[in-house]
Amino acid sequence: PEYMAPEQFMGFTDYRTDLYSMGVILYQLLTGHTLYSGTTSWEIAMRHINDPLPLPHPLVPTVVEKFLVKTLQKRPENRFASAEETATLAVFLAGEGSATITGASLRNEGGMIAVP
Repeated sequence: PEYMAPEQFMGFTDYRTDLYSMGVILYQLLTGHTLYSGTTSWEIAMRHINDPLPLPHPLVPTVVEKFLVKTLQKRPENRFASAEETATLAVFLAGEGSATITGASLRNEGGMIAVP
């Protein structure tokens, strides 16, 4: 349930569900932890549905944070309109944010991005 979109817990899915899950994975890659956690599946589900989005570490570039906020909207209609739109913006942000990420030295000994 850590990677499920809020609407999945209510039995609804479409392509925007996958975009949300991709955002959860990106969030985890940037922060080192899942978006929401809990002791039961029900608790995790309720957090996806009701809890505000926790913002990533301050070293995460603003453009990447904005991308995450759009991708992780609770309501599917507030997310990106398509996977193509998401990918186009991600490629653009990768060019915009790469100097910031490199300059902040967010890579650990294994070469993975790690936020202290």
